[in-house]
Amino acid sequence: MSRAQTLTLALLTLHLVLGVLCLAVARGERPSASLRFWGWALLGFAFGAMLTLMTFLPLHFRQIAGNTLITLSAAYSASALLRHTRFHITTPWYAAGVLLCAVGLALNHFVVGFGLAVDIAIPTLWASGLFMFSIFALLRAPVTATRPAILFLVGTLVVTVLVWTLRAIAIFQALGGTWDRDRADLVIALFAIGQLVTLVGATLGLVWVEVRSMGWELERMALSDVLTGLPNRRAMLARFAEEVSRAERSSGRFAVALFDADHFKQVNDQHGHLAGDAALADIAKALSTTVRGADGLGRIGGEEFLAILSGLDRAHAVDAADRIRLAVHALRSAPGGTPIKLSLSGGVAFYPEEGTTWDQLYSTADRRLYKAKSLGRDRVISKD
Repeated sequence: MSRAQTLTLALLTLHLVLGVLCLAVARGERPSASLRFWGWALLGFAFGAMLTLMTFLPLHFRQIAGNTLITLSAAYSASALLRHTRFHITTPWYAAGVLLCAVGLALNHFVVGFGLAVDIAIPTLWASGLFMFSIFALLRAPVTATRPAILFLVGTLVVTVLVWTLRAIAIFQALGGTWDRDRADLVIALFAIGQLVTLVGATLGLVWVEVRSMGWELERMALSDVLTGLPNRRAMLARFAEEVSRAERSSGRFAVALFDADHFKQVNDQHGHLAGDAALADIAKALSTTVRGADGLGRIGGEEFLAILSGLDRAHAVDAADRIRLAVHALRSAPGGTPIKLSLSGGVAFYPEEGTTWDQLYSTADRRLYKAKSLGRDRVISKD
C-alpha cells in the first residue's frame, strides 16, 4: 500500500468516525440540525472518496459517481454551517450545483478527457465556493455569545479552503493531464495530512459553536417570560443592577414604573385563561412599542409588568409611564373574537431620591400602584 493510500485510508476512517459521532450527538436531548448535516457530509465524503479508490470498478464509473457524491457532501457541509447564520441556500440551488458538477465530470471522461486532475478540481472548486460563502455568512453579525467559536471555525474553514486549493494545483502539476494517480502519490500523501488537521479543527469548531449556541439559548430562556417573550423578574433584577451602576458612575437618575392589569381576574373568569394569556401577550406588545430602546421592560409575574425608565427626571418619567398606560388604554384585545377592554394601573418610584436598592424602589412603586387602584384604576401615581 502506497503512502497516499495509507494516509487517504486514515483520512476516510476519520471522516467515518467523526461522521457517526456527529450523527449520534445530533440525536441527543437537544437535536442539532447543524451537526446532523455535518455528520452526513462527512459520511458522504468518505463513501465518495472510497468509491474513487475501488480499482475493481470501471474508471469512468467510479470517478464520476465518487466525485459526484463528494460534491453532494459539500452541499451538506454548507447546510450545516449556514444553520448558524441568517443566510440559507435552498435545495434547488444545491441540486443544480451538484448536477452541474456531475455533468462537468461526465464531459471530462467522455468528451474532453483532460485527466484525473479535473476530477479533483471540479468538487474542489464547488466545495471551496460553498465554504467561502459560508465564511462570509458566519462573519455577518454572529451572536455575541458564539463569537469566539465562530472566529475559530472561520479560521479553520479558511485554512481548509487554502489546503484544498493548493492540493488541486499540486496534483494538476504532478499528473500532467494523465489518469495515473500514482504520479501524484507524494502530493496526495502530504495534503492528506493537512486535510486530517483541518477536518478535526472544523468539526471541533462546529461543535464549539453548537455548544455556545445551546448555552446562549438556555440562558435566554432562563431570562425570558415564556408567554410574552419579555424579560422575566430575574432578568429585570439584573437590568436594575446595571442601571444603578450606570447611574452611580455618571450621577444619573432613572425611574421604576410598576404596572398591573386592572380587573384581570374577571378577564380569566369570563373569557377563560387562554383568552387571558392572549390578552397579556397583547399588553406586552403594546408596552414594547411604547418604551424607548434605552429602557428596560419585563413581565415580573402574573399580570404585573415593570419598566425601568433610564435617564429621565421626575416629570419626564411620569410622562413616559403615562404613555405606557395610554397604550394599553387604547388597546382592544379580541382573543377568540370577543373584544376585551384592558387598562393598567401604575406606580412610579425615582432613583436616587426615593431609594437606591431594588427593594426600596419596588416597594415605593408597589405602594403607589395600589393607591392608583384605590382611586379608580387606569391611572399612574407618582407621589404619596
